[in-house]
Amino acid sequence: MPSKFVQYDCYERHGALSLPLMEPDSRRVLDVGGVDGLLASHLSGATTVSTLNVDRTGDVQYGGRAIPFVTQAFHAVVSLDTMEHIRQLEALYAEVVGAGD
Repeated sequence: MPSKFVQYDCYERHGALSLPLMEPDSRRVLDVGGVDGLLASHLSGATTVSTLNVDRTGDVQYGGRAIPFVTQAFHAVVSLDTMEHIRQLEALYAEVVGAGD
């Protein structure tokens, strides 16, 4: 669990999202706009979560232009509570789709 307090509804949404990510084919997950450790706290150690964020709350810094991963680097790409803050959704969608396999 992340060290800072998380609102209950946010914690519950991450818990619900974690259920399909427990499948064996979801070993590498990209959490776009998440907080480092929050989604991972709901998953087993067999799943690696990389958290991408512009505000340094993720473990990978995102500058807003290109996701810093190779194409098809992840089995699943998720985003909770993020898309409503993005001005150029189409560009982000194209980047996110390329990161998943």
